[in-house]
Amino acid sequence: MKKTMIMTLTATMLFFTFSSAGVAKQDSSPLSLSSIENGVHVSGERLEQLINNTWDSTERELLEKLQDLVLHLSSQKNWKDAIAVQSEIISRFASTAANTQELHSLYLQLGKLYELAGDDRIKTFVNDVEPALEIAPFIIGGRSMIPIKLLAVAMDTKVTWQPETRSVLIQKDNNNITLFMDQSYALINGVRVEMEVKPITKDGHMFVPLRFLSEYLDSEVTWEPTGKIIIIHTKK
Repeated sequence: MKKTMIMTLTATMLFFTFSSAGVAKQDSSPLSLSSIENGVHVSGERLEQLINNTWDSTERELLEKLQDLVLHLSSQKNWKDAIAVQSEIISRFASTAANTQELHSLYLQLGKLYELAGDDRIKTFVNDVEPALEIAPFIIGGRSMIPIKLLAVAMDTKVTWQPETRSVLIQKDNNNITLFMDQSYALINGVRVEMEVKPITKDGHMFVPLRFLSEYLDSEVTWEPTGKIIIIHTKK
């Protein structure tokens, strides 16, 4: 069980009520699924308070509760919170999905929420968690381009910039991959391999072709068109 955030719908949370003068006051009440269904708003900054304490339900019961919460937040058009809860569902339960279809359904639901929220950026999930990125990936020529920092931060690789050759060395396990700026080939353990898309710079950041690299970094990449989600699973 993950140590990050453990969802509970019986945690105590502070939420705002309004006085007759229109001034927000803090109130303390036990939060439950029924209280949410009766109109209590779950703001984004309060969600973490819901994901504390222990929960004595089974994992399946917890999943069902969270799914109910997503449905309710969606009915309120509270897309931000619905996305946060669905992302937590993926973080907690995607690794135990019974099959590929069940895993896909989790991301499909998230993608639909992104679309309803009007979020048109390309998102990236690595091992079912969305890493914080300074700049979003983009697509060129049908190829996903990811910031080089994503490799170092989220994919457990060592990345070294080599200014003398205007290249970047990517190392993981026994693989050494060298990509050259403005060149459509790479060196894979010293062997030249042609690429369909060359690395480029954008807004001061270096971007590299994800699909090409995934073949040599022992990773699986899936594209979820609904919501524009890049899903990366690294093999361990």
